[in-house]
Amino acid sequence: MAPRSKGRGRTQADLTLKITLAGNPGVGKTSLTRRFVTDTFEERYISTLGTKISSKEFAVDDPSRPGSSVTVSAAIWDIMGNHQFRELLKDAFFMNAGGVLLVCDVNRAETLYDLPQWYEAVASVAGPQVPVAVLANKSDQRGPKTVPRNEIEVVCQELHWPWFETSAKTGANVEAAFRRVATDHLRTLNRPADAAPPEA
Repeated sequence: MAPRSKGRGRTQADLTLKITLAGNPGVGKTSLTRRFVTDTFEERYISTLGTKISSKEFAVDDPSRPGSSVTVSAAIWDIMGNHQFRELLKDAFFMNAGGVLLVCDVNRAETLYDLPQWYEAVASVAGPQVPVAVLANKSDQRGPKTVPRNEIEVVCQELHWPWFETSAKTGANVEAAFRRVATDHLRTLNRPADAAPPEA
């Protein structure tokens, strides 16, 4: 990826990146996308039918060029959480994905334990090197059924996934998670194909 000068001595590289959100219904994929793209939140739950694609341009530090940044033009795919449709449409959903955000609800343990299946569907199309981050969402709603942090940690460490406690309502860690997969994608561009993924 060749860097391009953008005036006043700033050296940047433009990158077009497809980021896909994946996870069970109701975990907050649409709300997280809305929070990142428009910095808004909607209390009502609206089920996603098929795919909704949003876009946002943002800058991240270039891991291969300290002191430089890269402008990322991201197409963000918010897909429906139905398992049957996942298998039927995974080629369309995940083809050319440069990063995936696996989303679970911290108050519904099954949504965490289903994430490896979502990852398998993504990796079968996008490849096993696709950068992943887990979003343990709805952290503002912690209650008696909340999945303990150490349980999330065990699942994510086992699979070498970085993870973030996020809240689409408050915005906590949402931007950081999107930036993480974009930065990890940049690292893959400079990494041998058989190298290990970045540590969490």
